[in-house]
Amino acid sequence: MKVIILTAGKGSRLYPLTENKPKSLVLIKNKPILEYIIENLPDELDEIILITEYKEQKIRDYVKRLKINKKMQLIKQGELGGTWGAIISAKNIIRDGEYFVTLNGDDIYDKEDIRKFITNKILYGVSKSLMPKAYYDTTVSKQGNLEGFKHQKEPLSLINATAGIYTLNKEILNLESISVGGNEHGIPQTLLKNKENYPAKIIEINNWIQINTKEDLKKAERLLL
Repeated sequence: MKVIILTAGKGSRLYPLTENKPKSLVLIKNKPILEYIIENLPDELDEIILITEYKEQKIRDYVKRLKINKKMQLIKQGELGGTWGAIISAKNIIRDGEYFVTLNGDDIYDKEDIRKFITNKILYGVSKSLMPKAYYDTTVSKQGNLEGFKHQKEPLSLINATAGIYTLNKEILNLESISVGGNEHGIPQTLLKNKENYPAKIIEINNWIQINTKEDLKKAERLLL
């Protein structure tokens, strides 16, 4: 089964750590974030597709040194930005009817959490997380599917945070995507717009390490033994 890993991001909030490298190659305990992700991929995910853009050559140089028993290819993100633009870049190598996993290349996921997404169903990963007010709470329908997003009322709230991991299929890639501002188009927003025809089942993950800031890096160092 294929896994698409999104590694195109700049990681502006981690500057100057990302001045000369993409966010996915920022080190935690002398190991790139991307390496933690690849090490945690279950065996069933035997074909890796890396979507690149910012400092693309750094990613290419890094993967040349990797020794893994998985097929890997790199694809540069096209003109459309955002997470939807990233996965669309791989559309031509996804077979008709094929399901695939996609996840952020700058967060760290537990192997058993990733394993939950190895299925032929449309899945949407969330994590019960204490988040600042800027984040949206993912709401769930009675059927256990993606229902919507709502603003938090408190400065810090325990919410169903979108964790950036999904199972999708080739058919979904033909949908009209939803802009989240300018040229940025998002997976969550596009799935929400099409929830009636393509319901996405909510899957809770337990050991998601989100990395956006230098404080997140320090937290990750404490969590990764």
